[in-house]
Amino acid sequence: MRKTVLIDMDQILCEQVNTWLKKYHDVTKEPLLKESDITEYNLSSRVKNYSILHDILCEKNFFLDLKPIKDAVKYLQLLIDENKCDIIIATQPPHNSKYAAYEKTLWLTSRIRNFNAQNITFSHHKHLLKADILFDDAPKNLTKWKQTNPNGKICMIDYPYNKIIQTEVDFHAEKTNAWELFYEFVNKNLTTD
Repeated sequence: MRKTVLIDMDQILCEQVNTWLKKYHDVTKEPLLKESDITEYNLSSRVKNYSILHDILCEKNFFLDLKPIKDAVKYLQLLIDENKCDIIIATQPPHNSKYAAYEKTLWLTSRIRNFNAQNITFSHHKHLLKADILFDDAPKNLTKWKQTNPNGKICMIDYPYNKIIQTEVDFHAEKTNAWELFYEFVNKNLTTD
């Protein structure tokens, strides 16, 4: 049976956190935090004004201008071109954003040749999506998805905020080579039941 792979966007396909924190710093003049400073997934405890942080996510062009994670475009393109499995992008746009869904779709279609925009799912409830593999960075998403997909494989890029996860992870790697290793993991798991 053909397998399905769910892939998150923010912090898996594209660099979101450092861009977000830099924009927050530019607006508030608070000390600049970096991705390496974030040790818990919810950023609200690390900033003084969470509403400004949230508003930045809703700005026009925020998602459109995010840089790809190293080799993400290359290996996602290979997975799509090889057509050995179904690739679904599972991402959650921020509440109240007029632009996020459109910009995330445009980000993908402008970087991935022949990407079918029908293969994007926008959801804050990824655990409801059935698949064989989930590649995400959020501990809550990974844990809840594994509970509803007990035979599925969970994969993540290592970040300080997801080091402590409440479930066993099938694949994880540092950002520098995560996509090459994830590509190999997917291909290995396409041949096993």
